[in-house]
Amino acid sequence: GQFSQHVLGMWFGFLVSAMLVTWFITFLSRELKNRDREIAEARQRELRDQQMVTLGTLAAGTAHELGTPLASLAVVAGESAIGAEPECSRIPQQGIQSGGGRRRTDRWLRSKAIP
Repeated sequence: GQFSQHVLGMWFGFLVSAMLVTWFITFLSRELKNRDREIAEARQRELRDQQMVTLGTLAAGTAHELGTPLASLAVVAGESAIGAEPECSRIPQQGIQSGGGRRRTDRWLRSKAIP
């Protein structure tokens, strides 16, 4: 009678509650997986951006290191073209004129070279 209807109602309430809890846990699990995937993608983008910034910094430094000697050569070439005494003409003349001059001049040039 009435007691069996009561037990049947309790089972119905339990099944509805169990289905609701199962749906909610499944929903939260999917959301957490999506969030973890988005975080991993964001970390990859950040790492890639940092690598690009590092590469840009290295390229700028390299361009500067190459640009400085090239600019110096351009100045020397410009001075030579207009008849001024170029910077490279300041090589010690006594080294060129003496017997071991070539070796001393080479040593002097190496000491002035950019590392």
